[in-house]
Amino acid sequence: MTTFPVPWVVGHRTVVDGVDDGYGNATRSWSDPVDVPVYGWAPAGTGEPVAGRDEVTWDLDLYAPPGLVVS
Repeated sequence: MTTFPVPWVVGHRTVVDGVDDGYGNATRSWSDPVDVPVYGWAPAGTGEPVAGRDEVTWDLDLYAPPGLVVS
């Protein structure tokens, strides 16, 4: 099996619910970043609009090795 180099690292953060905002209120926040190796990335784009469907817009294509689990 051929493997490709993963020369770059990005910080992956997850959403954390129930973080106290200092006033006793539970809020939503972000975890500390975890370094994830990636092959690279591509600029933002949009899906082709089709009659009767919603258009999809995204900020970035990120190319990561198999096994990276995000949600």
